[in-house]
Parts: sequence; structure tokens; C-alpha cells
Amino acid sequence: MVRLACAVGIVAWGLGCPCWFARADSWGPPTPEHRSANGQAVLRVEGGFAARLTLGAETLAGPEERWSIASPLGEAPVAAYIADDARHVVLRDRWGQVGEGTVLAFVGPDGRALRTYELDEFLTQSEVLEASRTISSCWWSDGGLFFFRAQNTQFAFVTQRGTIRAFDLATGNRLPLSDSDKEAIRQEAIARARDLMKPGKDSDPETGATIAGVLHDTESRARLEELLRDPSVGGTCEGGDVSGTEYPVQLAAGRALVNLLGPDALPLLEPRLQTDNLWMLDQWLSVAGETGVAHKGAVVEALAKHKNRTIRWSAVRAMVRDDQAEPVRRHREWLDDPEEGIRVAAITALALDPRAEDERYFRAGLQDRSDMVVLWAMRALTELEPEPADLDGILHRLADDKGFAYREDAVLALARRGDEPSLRRAVAWVGGKAPDLFSLWDACDVLAERRPPGAQEALRSLAERKAGYWAKVKAQGQEQEYEFQISSTQATLAIAYGALALMGETERLAELRRLAAEGEALDRSHAIEWLGKCKDRESISRLQEWARDEDPIISEEAVKALKAMGLQVAPKPTAQVAIPPLTGERPGPAGAIPMAIATGVSVLLPAGVWLLRRRKRP
Repeated sequence: MVRLACAVGIVAWGLGCPCWFARADSWGPPTPEHRSANGQAVLRVEGGFAARLTLGAETLAGPEERWSIASPLGEAPVAAYIADDARHVVLRDRWGQVGEGTVLAFVGPDGRALRTYELDEFLTQSEVLEASRTISSCWWSDGGLFFFRAQNTQFAFVTQRGTIRAFDLATGNRLPLSDSDKEAIRQEAIARARDLMKPGKDSDPETGATIAGVLHDTESRARLEELLRDPSVGGTCEGGDVSGTEYPVQLAAGRALVNLLGPDALPLLEPRLQTDNLWMLDQWLSVAGETGVAHKGAVVEALAKHKNRTIRWSAVRAMVRDDQAEPVRRHREWLDDPEEGIRVAAITALALDPRAEDERYFRAGLQDRSDMVVLWAMRALTELEPEPADLDGILHRLADDKGFAYREDAVLALARRGDEPSLRRAVAWVGGKAPDLFSLWDACDVLAERRPPGAQEALRSLAERKAGYWAKVKAQGQEQEYEFQISSTQATLAIAYGALALMGETERLAELRRLAAEGEALDRSHAIEWLGKCKDRESISRLQEWARDEDPIISEEAVKALKAMGLQVAPKPTAQVAIPPLTGERPGPAGAIPMAIATGVSVLLPAGVWLLRRRKRP
């Protein structure tokens, strides 16, 4: 499974930076039987953990047992796909732990497991990181469409993000797909999605709508608009101070329309925003934000004054999505809102597009009781033109303030400006003990840029000892402080090698190229970034190849690296996909008990890495 390039503590409910919660879930007994589409073959499941699977088929002579085996997944499957001739079976996801460990298993005619897969063997790291999560599972397969094709010689699927994969049933091997192959599977999936959206006993309008949206089936628009009013109920949900009945088909149709229409979907969504169901209102605001033009909608703007704190916050977030500063300039009152999350969302959007006219608001932000607001106000002031005359004094005050949670940012801001004491601290962090991983990585940037005395020695130490950072943690209720040494990741080594190469140690470039080509996408992206900073001409052909990589983590960083060398490359076009928010229920398989969202429980999720890649620290 995917190992994180770093672990980031995500801020809990109420703060304005992106926040993810672990949804609670509970599992009933596994599905006891799975049948083929024609009903002639049945897979019986005995037990949940350490399950046993028995395949039977109807023949002219009567029922016949084909094989009986221990589950190749270890546990009972969440889903099993059985070919009509009962020769091949595909098992998907482990009961109790979707997306963890083995997630696909291909079983041959004799009951032998031909091939098994974990997620990172067939999905990009981007898609794995973006999948919805609960305490037990990574729900990569939610909303996906899985089917046999090519006269039962292949098994294919389309995920909720539009990823297309196909496998050879005779071997279980993943098939390489040309553009024409993908288009053929796309057309098959669209036809199946349309059938799923039709009324009937085999209908599944939620999956059908999801697939129609991610595959951009414009001919399904009319049906999707009908499904915006679908009465199917998913259950009662509760999270924080919002609760209500969820309508999953409506939400799937709304997200599909966003994929199809982009900004033009907002007028279709606005009637959905006029509801007293606070749970659905919160969900619809998230969908409206995906249009990119929620700040232009009168209904969303009115909801930014809602009496419910969560609804008000969701409306503001929808309006400032993609760092839109213009709505904040229309609503300066957000900067003084009693809810910290709204103040943070507003100051962040404004800070990413700072203007001289905003200086007084940034100065006011320095006095805010939220350290996050202070952080973004400080960052904005460092980017203002003309530069505030007292900027050094502001940064020194924050750097010396032991009560300020992000004082390391102030130290690094001073170091970038050439402040010698701050540069010495940056050298000490890289060569010894950095307060956190962000400070360590950012300090490497500063050392490569400013090149103070001792910088190269510190970077060499970092590269050679293969160690990351140290952190002192005081456990709640405990007097003692515990010190942990965190092993360096490939990303840390890439940054150290890159900084040394930029400072003249060109022999480090060979190792940097290797790190850019191997490992997980997030780790590789750091090496690719530094190849661009070093203007490594020998890497141009590989960078051009990576600019077309399927994983946007790689392709986007490769395009930036090429641009840093003065080369213009059009990135591989990617479809706009509305990412579903975490809902409050997890309808588990076979009688699983829906549980309310586990509010207040923040988890270490890869989403924090996305903040990192955008340098939105923390």
C-alpha cells in the first residue's frame, strides 16, 4: 500500500484550512452469496475473516461444485464478479477493510488464484490519496463500474474518477490500453451507465450518474437533471451541527452535471440550495463550489449569512474555492467573523492575491487570536508591493514569540531576506534538529538560495545520515517530553541532493535523476522539482515524458520543471472531476450498520500532502 511521503496533522473541525474527518463505519456479516449475471453460477461465502469460498454452477445434470478454496483476499470479498460460464471469478475488496491490502483477486477455472493486486499496482497515487476514507477503509471502488467484456475474456472497470483499467481473465494480468482501447471501454461503460439510470429492478442510478459524469456523457444530461429530484433516501446523517436525510442519487447527479457543464451547472444546483435539510444543504454547497463560480451565485452568497455556523462556513469556502480573493473584498466582514474557520478561509484567499489596498486587513490579522490567521497575514505582508517599511520588525517579533505556533515560518522568512541569525538557525535545522518536516524542507530551499556559511556541510549531513527531523511531543497529562527521530523519506533525500547540486555539487544530479524516476509519485515529484531548479538539461527528454504521465502529481511537476528551463510544454489534458465530499454514512455491504460521522476526530491523511505540494504550510 501507499506509504505517505510525510505525515501531516490535519486541523480539526472549525479551522479554515482543508479538513478531513474519519467516518465511523460498522460491518454486518459478509454477503453469503454472489451470483453471475445469468444466475447460473453462485459463489458461496463462509465466514468473514479467513473466509472460505465455494463456486457452484447449474449444469444439464444439475448443480455442480466447481471448486472450494480459502479466500485469496484473506477475508470474505465485498463484491465478486462471476463469468456466466463460471470459468472465471474476480474478487474485489476485503470485508471489513476496503482498499487495504489485497483489493483484487483473479481466480481461474480450477480455483487457483492467478493474480492478486494492491491498490498502488493499478491506480495512481493521486487517485488513492483522493479516495474517501472511513476509519476502516479507503473507498476507492465507490461509484465504480466493474464488468466483463470481450466475450468474457477481459475484466474492466471505470472508477469514480474516470480511470479505466482492463485485465486478461486467462492470466489476471493488467492489459496495456491504447487510446482506441480506452475509447471502446468508455463507450461500453457509458451504455451500461445509461441502463443503470433507467428505472427497473437492476437500476443503480447513483453509479450510473457517477459514471456518466466522469466519462462526460453529454447525451445523459436530461436524465441527470431528472435525477436531481430523485426521491431515493440514503439514510439519516449527522455531523457537527448539521443533520438530515441524505439523497445520494441527487448528489451523484449534481456532481455529474458539474463534470459535464462546469460553471453552467450552477443555475441547475441553486434550487437544491433552497432547502431546510441542513445535511443536504452542506453537501450541495460543496458541489456548488466545484463549479468554480459559486462566488457569482446570489443563493450561495446569501447562505454565507446563514445562522448555522457550518452552513455559513461551507458557503464561504465554496465562494473562495481556488483562492478566489474577489468575494473576500466584497465581504470584508468575513475577516472579523466569530468563527475561526471563516476568518482563516478569508485571509488565506486574500493572502494568495495580496494588494496594497489590503495591507490594513493583513495588519489587523496579525492581532487575531488564531495563529493560522496570523500566519497567513504574515505571509501576505511578505508578498506586498511596495514592501511594508516595518516588515523586518514584524517578522522578528513573530519569530521570537514562543506562543506563536508557526514562528518557524517567520524565521525562514527572515532567512530568505538574508537575516544572518535566522540563516544560522536554518543551517542548524538542516544539520541537526529541525522542529518539523516542513521547516526542514523549507530550510533546504533557503540554504540553496542564500548559501550561508556551513550550508553545504549541513546538507551533506542530511543526505548522508538519511535522517529527517526530530520533534518533542508532550503527551496530554504527562510531565515528561518524548523525543522522536523520524527516518528521512526519499523526498527529503531528493531535496538535500537537489540543494547540493544547485550549490555546485553537480555529481548529485545523477542520484537526483534516479530518485525522480523511482518510487511513489509524491516522493518523485520533489526530485523532479529540483531537476527543474537545477536546470538539468540531461533530464529534458525524461521530463517531457513525465509531463504526459497519468498521475497529475508527476505531470504537473514535470511541466513546471520544463518551464523553469524556459521550455513550454502543454500538460496532458485531464478531465474535470468533481471529488465527492466525505458523507456522514457508510452504507456497508450486506447489512452493515450506517454510522454518523465521527466529528472531532482528525486523522493523518494524505490530503495534508496536497497542502505541502502547494506550500500551504501547515
